[in-house]
Amino acid sequence: MKIINSILNTFPIFTDSKRQSVNVGFYVIAQQILNLKGLVILPLITKHLGVTEYGYYTLAIISSTFLMWLISMGLTSAQIRFLSGESNTNIINKAFSFSIFNVLFISSIIIIISILFNQIFSEIIFQNKSLGFFSVVVVVFSAFEALRLILFNYFRIIKKIKLYIGLELIMHSGALLFIIIFITFLKANIIHVFIIQASFSIFASISVFILLRKTFRFSSPSLLLIKSYYQYSIPLMVPTLMMWIITRFDKIILNSLLGVKAVGIYSANFNFPRLLEALFSGFSFIYEPILYGLWNSFDEDRLRKTFQSYITTALFFAFPMYSGLCILSKPIMRIFSNEEIASHTTSIIPFVGLSYIMYFFYGLGVIVFLFHKKTFVSSIFTIVGAIVNMSLNFLLIPILNITGASVSMLISYTIIASLSFFYSKKLFAYKLDIISFITILFSAVLMSLFVYISTFIWDKLFINIVIGICTYFLLYIIIKKIIENASKLAFL
Repeated sequence: MKIINSILNTFPIFTDSKRQSVNVGFYVIAQQILNLKGLVILPLITKHLGVTEYGYYTLAIISSTFLMWLISMGLTSAQIRFLSGESNTNIINKAFSFSIFNVLFISSIIIIISILFNQIFSEIIFQNKSLGFFSVVVVVFSAFEALRLILFNYFRIIKKIKLYIGLELIMHSGALLFIIIFITFLKANIIHVFIIQASFSIFASISVFILLRKTFRFSSPSLLLIKSYYQYSIPLMVPTLMMWIITRFDKIILNSLLGVKAVGIYSANFNFPRLLEALFSGFSFIYEPILYGLWNSFDEDRLRKTFQSYITTALFFAFPMYSGLCILSKPIMRIFSNEEIASHTTSIIPFVGLSYIMYFFYGLGVIVFLFHKKTFVSSIFTIVGAIVNMSLNFLLIPILNITGASVSMLISYTIIASLSFFYSKKLFAYKLDIISFITILFSAVLMSLFVYISTFIWDKLFINIVIGICTYFLLYIIIKKIIENASKLAFL
């Protein structure tokens, strides 16, 4: 118990506020559970329907994220920026009424167009005109998912974090259960998977309206509110679109150059480093409203400390996770897919995982840009990243095949992270905890060495994972103690 307390006391978030630390832990764990949904669907599709079908599933997901971006128009971010710390229910209701109407209006137009021109949509999404009905299903799913995300944000604004997470878990768990039943026992296909997910998005949206019936009331927003939200959210759509190009467009290029099966192999391996993305999103989910609230209240001293805590805490978990994924990726992929997919792990997972760490540093800069409402800055950086990414994909995929896509992603992420990180420091001089950073990095590197050696002694994946976790925490305590003692001696 003393060891656990020693580790937790390193990070202010675990000592400053019990409620805050519980929310962080609860949400991060929940996000990793939700991320397991993709890992469960992976073997379901690859083993029951095939790698090619998984490629089509990936292309549908990619298109869905683009459509949700178009439908929501960046309003989810605007809600967090303007409503964090807001206690006036009337203002909150007006903002959400506007967001809901915006989503419903744009969704209706896109759904009608997709029905009328379903073959064109099918060609755009899958490069296959025969999947018109599937393309319409993807559009409908995207519309209801965009609405659900807007509605779920209400709980985040009023700080009902546990209720938010509970609804997420119920919705995704229910959808996953039905997908398992339909694919395993009823021989369902990819279209049925999206119909199930769309149904649960509708169910979740209805549930939110029922839960909020006493507090939420539709009300007409003022023109000033609409103007301020659009002025903030529309410029923010540009960097989001550019990030979609950087993270998703490589699969479209792969489909064009190497075929849909290559998309399936690449995407299957791509899924595991997304555990890092889920980890970072868990911390940002909790920290960002806190940071915006501190900025709005002009509490600069606490803001700097909280910012440093955010960085240190996230990297404390991210570095060992990345190291473990790199060392154990092949045996993990053999369990979740097949040998054909597992044979490509070393050419994808290390590059993609490191890309997500670079994206975390890019995100730090974005938070600072949003403090100053300089959304155009992140737009410029992501435009540069998107151009580099697309150019490298067309250049490297013909030469390196699937590896070219992962290398292109890492280079483009590193460029935008460097631009964002260094420019943001000019606007807000936050500091990295160098001692903690070095301690975490050395602990993760040494842990990797121990786990690599242990794979030659034990072939059980679970044992190697436990060895990695225990070794990392132990090394962290030892190295931290050594550095602290060295620092004391230096000042004697």
